Amino acid sequence: MVTGRYGTLGEVFFVEEDFWPLNTALYVRDFKGNDPRFISYWLTQQRLGSQNSAGAVPGVNRNHLHQLVTRIPPLDTQRRIALILSAYDHLVENNTRRISILEEMAQRIYDEWFVHFRIPGREQLPLIDSPLGSIPVGWEVVKLGDVTNLKWGDTSKTKKSYVTEGFPAFSATGQDGKLPDWNFDRTGIVLSAIGAHCGRTWITRGKWSCIKNTIRFWADIPGLSNEYLYIATKKSSFWPRRGAAQPFISQGDARDCQLLIPSADIGNQFESVAAPIMMLGGILEAANRNLRAQRELLLPKLIAGEIGVLEVEDLLEAAE
Repeated sequence: MVTGRYGTLGEVFFVEEDFWPLNTALYVRDFKGNDPRFISYWLTQQRLGSQNSAGAVPGVNRNHLHQLVTRIPPLDTQRRIALILSAYDHLVENNTRRISILEEMAQRIYDEWFVHFRIPGREQLPLIDSPLGSIPVGWEVVKLGDVTNLKWGDTSKTKKSYVTEGFPAFSATGQDGKLPDWNFDRTGIVLSAIGAHCGRTWITRGKWSCIKNTIRFWADIPGLSNEYLYIATKKSSFWPRRGAAQPFISQGDARDCQLLIPSADIGNQFESVAAPIMMLGGILEAANRNLRAQRELLLPKLIAGEIGVLEVEDLLEAAE
């Protein structure tokens, strides 16, 4: 089990294979007869990130941690709590693998159709020159801003506006919070426009918002689907970035990005194939968010003994 000692603190990793901790990490090998998995969950509740003893640089002194006084349940209860919480983690891991497979399927279809121009039911397409190289006759290369509705996210809102219950909200790190109201009720794409995730995109549906340091866009011409837009722009290399220490994407640069547009009939054909795949991935992502939220609600209550283990076990058994 490993956690950060300097820099980003508080995240705990349960490692079941050989590992090499750097000097910026703290690790545990001797669990003093306690259940290792339980201890990893228990540590996530200890607010390690607040144990700052390194001045200007966030850090944790292990000697300080050694002096913390706490209480934990008997070993049998530890194991039962660990089994309950790990059941949620396993479901999330399974869904994550399925999402990865679905994304790979959609990407491979895109590459076959729009990189290699091998489209089912179509004979070899005649090619012409374009700013992006050879493309099929009837296709064109355009600026992203000419075929999409592309604007900044809501610059008046930051993560400080987040609430516990509400509608999905995107920041430059992705869907990481909720707002009491929503800006859009449609399918769209959110681009991280500044920081470590700069150039990453997320597709979203239904009611949602995006806050400061994001750009949002969606298809604005017939025959161009948001599923196509998402896959065509999802690689960070698509986006021109400025800045070194703090990379960013300007709205003007985003608008000027060159995008290959297929003929409307092929665009519609791709949407009919890709949309169900990507919608299933979205359903699984939503399921994962719900599972993580349930786990986060249960974890502190189980650790503190506010909810009986037997009570939760009965609920899980009934759900099965």
